Amino acid sequence: MFFLSMSTFLLNFATEITDIKNIETIYTIVLINKIMLTYMKRILIALVTMVATLTTMAADYNYLIIGLQNGTEKALTANGLTMTFADGYLKATTGNGTESFSLSTLSKMYFSETESTGISEQMMPASTLRVDGRTLQISAPAGAQVLIANANGMLIDRYTAANDAVTKGLRPGIYIVKINNQSTKIHIR
Repeated sequence: MFFLSMSTFLLNFATEITDIKNIETIYTIVLINKIMLTYMKRILIALVTMVATLTTMAADYNYLIIGLQNGTEKALTANGLTMTFADGYLKATTGNGTESFSLSTLSKMYFSETESTGISEQMMPASTLRVDGRTLQISAPAGAQVLIANANGMLIDRYTAANDAVTKGLRPGIYIVKINNQSTKIHIR
């Protein structure tokens, strides 16, 4: 509206100053008017395109994926999701209940059409994985079969766990750690 009213004012002003001998002034006013109308059209087209794109994009995603620094991901239903941030925690409430995440453990959040990679985020209760930089520390019960594979499925390491924790240095990438029949996806940065 502002551009349209300014444009009308400039055109009226230009027609009223015909008694001025300076044609350059009139030409400048008409040129400013044309430039304003051109930019107004561009801004309007950009806004309509953005609104249409955002509306379309929002309808395609069913899940909010929360990535943690230890490489695990948790999928939450996006429909009816409410999130609050308080006291250093993200609290996400869906129809299935409320989950809390410490803000210091979050690494990323994004929307997805699918729930997850299908790989369980939880391991056996007695097993723990800890990622520290490019180092992976694995604690598993004695006798547990441990496999580490890269995202292409290539086996990186295989061993039978003892009572002590095993530390592995890994290159940046996505890995699958399988302890007995429980798999977890980790991300080494």
